[in-house]
Amino acid sequence: MRRRAVVLAVGLGLLPTGAVRAQGTEPLGKADLVRVLATGALTKSDIVALVGRNCVTFRPTERDRADLRAAGADDTVLAALDQCVRTRLGRGPAGPAGPARAAGAAGAAKRAGPAAPPREAAGLRVIVAPRVAAEAGTGADVLVRLLRGATPQPGVQLLLRGVSAIPGSLAQDPVAVTNARGFASFGIPAGTTAGTYRLTLAFSNGQPIGPAGQIDLITTATRAARAVVVPAALSPIGGTVTITVTDGYGNRVVGAPLELRPLTGALAGTQPSRTTDTQGQATFALPATMVRRAGEVGVFVRGMRVGSLAITLQPLVLSDQGTQFTRGLEQHGPVGTRLEQPLVLEAHDTTGAPLAGQLVEFAVSGAELAPAAATSDSSGAVRVRVTLGRHAGPVIVTAKVGTLTRTATVHADPGPATELVVERDGVAVTGPVPVRSRDAVVLRVVARDTYGNETALTPFTAVASGPTIRLRGASAAGAQGVVTIEPRASGAGQVEVRGSGLETRVALQVALPVTLPEGWVLGARGSWTGFSYAYKPLPYIQGRPGVRGELFAGHALSPRLRLELTGGFGSLKADSAAREVSVALTQGYVRAEYALAPDRAVVPLLAFGGGAFRIKSDDRRHIVYHTSFFWLAGVGFDARVSRSAIAEVRLETHQLNEMSTPYVTGHVGALTVVEAGLRVAP
Repeated sequence: MRRRAVVLAVGLGLLPTGAVRAQGTEPLGKADLVRVLATGALTKSDIVALVGRNCVTFRPTERDRADLRAAGADDTVLAALDQCVRTRLGRGPAGPAGPARAAGAAGAAKRAGPAAPPREAAGLRVIVAPRVAAEAGTGADVLVRLLRGATPQPGVQLLLRGVSAIPGSLAQDPVAVTNARGFASFGIPAGTTAGTYRLTLAFSNGQPIGPAGQIDLITTATRAARAVVVPAALSPIGGTVTITVTDGYGNRVVGAPLELRPLTGALAGTQPSRTTDTQGQATFALPATMVRRAGEVGVFVRGMRVGSLAITLQPLVLSDQGTQFTRGLEQHGPVGTRLEQPLVLEAHDTTGAPLAGQLVEFAVSGAELAPAAATSDSSGAVRVRVTLGRHAGPVIVTAKVGTLTRTATVHADPGPATELVVERDGVAVTGPVPVRSRDAVVLRVVARDTYGNETALTPFTAVASGPTIRLRGASAAGAQGVVTIEPRASGAGQVEVRGSGLETRVALQVALPVTLPEGWVLGARGSWTGFSYAYKPLPYIQGRPGVRGELFAGHALSPRLRLELTGGFGSLKADSAAREVSVALTQGYVRAEYALAPDRAVVPLLAFGGGAFRIKSDDRRHIVYHTSFFWLAGVGFDARVSRSAIAEVRLETHQLNEMSTPYVTGHVGALTVVEAGLRVAP
């Protein structure tokens, strides 16, 4: 009765179970029985006697039996439980007072079938403590009261959600039914893992009760059971050790008083003592002056030994062969990601034994490490996680252990392609590609990932469109592809490139130059020719225009300069003694032509040269006859007609000079030639 009074006095809330109820005669709840079985504090025969003496507050269902067997119950315990239920709970329903009888009423309500939530849930009021604390491996009672105004609500089935998510607790969220006074009691194991767990009250149909029905179960570590000492051994030169204290479930114990007591070894002065911090750890400095005799030193918590530390007679020496990276080598991963496996370095001494507590410092370029420094565990191992950087390639991780340096290589692989980069002559193409020659255009295609690394280019294809270009070939090797394009005519064209699931288009602007044929050429020109004549011995003769043609053969000495051997033939007119006569023109000369801009579509040029001429009339009564030398100068244009044919336009002056008679020397006439022609390269 005293425990019930305490529960009601705290506002119908939550009270930790505390010590095992085997200390009294109060009936056991399910949580109490699970806790006794899980902790192993009592033998099976003791538990059978306890159940027979105290009995229980619940009638076990098949789910309850499964939970009890999972906690360690055997057939003898379950038989004692059935006997207790038959002899005690079978007498009649529980009274209205107290959590134990409330739980019995809840069990009876469960047997009668699930109850629906009240129709008007909005007016309901729930009284429950917002939080409860219990040690790992023990249990907690959650007492709930359901009221409408001040009126208790009996026979309402409630669900406590979140219990099944607590490690080491029940496999299924528990259900309880309110008794005549509106009370419902949940006895739940606190689990085995320290932490804060949010529990939520709901009606049996899953409808939440509301914010007032939220409870935080705070599971704390139980008593200290084990201490891990790093390093596990010290040489006579002394050092610092870090001790981590955990309970039987692996939870770190905060505020545990630690003492170091000599076992086979001996320490000078008073026994060192510390209290574990919020991480369950304490650090002890043991200088060489404190070590009086090598041996074992025990770690004690409240008089109980939980671990030990060895002080060796000989200094620990790292093994050059036994201290190596052993796992995680040569891993591959995409850039910017974390490798799946950690790198593991193991430290051993010269005897082959693992060395715990050895400080290992890591360094790397182009990646990130976590941690940057750590101490080896009891197996001599240190683990480091590698997050690769942005650049693809090998990544070398360096570890320094004492005087030893070890390296491990991992590989950063390019990521998936995110763009195709087209280059010409090593420069990225950003607009239309100008083509000014008939040479093949070679485009280099590179697939790059998000960080700019070259990545695999597969599959790879290219398609050329437009009459101005022709695709000569497209191939790829690794991360690079090559597209070769042949210019065919001036104008616009386009190449579409596909690779690694991406595509890009490159525009080409073709302006083919007129490339003059080199080597030997043949040609012919026809012209209109103006004729002026001023030969002093024949002042009565006046020249008149006519036509002229020429044949030539030449050879290009360079893309700009060409020499030609030319024969000219013309039919001119002349006035002689008030009579117009026909004059035949014959020329033989050498000419040179110099192209000013040979790469243009229309090539401007200069012409110059000289040779001999003869003019002779065909009327014997009116003779016009003259033979001498001339020189020429002119300008012109060439335009390509086909691969081997060039069209020509020329404007020239042929200056006729007399150099053979004593009477006349110098200029005697001129030809003004406007001609067009064609030359070909055989």
